Amino acid sequence: MGHSFKDLLYVVIALLISISVSAQDAKPTPQESKAIQQLISKLDAFHGEDRIAAANSLAKFGSRASAAVPKLIERVEKDLIEKGLHSATEALCKDLYKIYSVNSTPNVGY
Repeated sequence: MGHSFKDLLYVVIALLISISVSAQDAKPTPQESKAIQQLISKLDAFHGEDRIAAANSLAKFGSRASAAVPKLIERVEKDLIEKGLHSATEALCKDLYKIYSVNSTPNVGY
């Protein structure tokens, strides 16, 4: 797995940990919400470096960026599939969605 994939996976895991250990009611300010949405849109950037930069910026918001978790997991899933790791993809992403579902209100994915 490439360096950028590992970085992205670390960000997803860090955000999930942040969500689970912080106050459930941690809400971003309106200005932060706008920045978070802009960063979420950058997770589909063509260049991996741009995606990693957006993910790292999201991580700085901690649990206030919980809205980004489904998109981050989707990005991990796409990267795994692009690397030909189909068997690992379903299991890993299913587990990430489970962790996210337990620690947040919306039930997403699998």
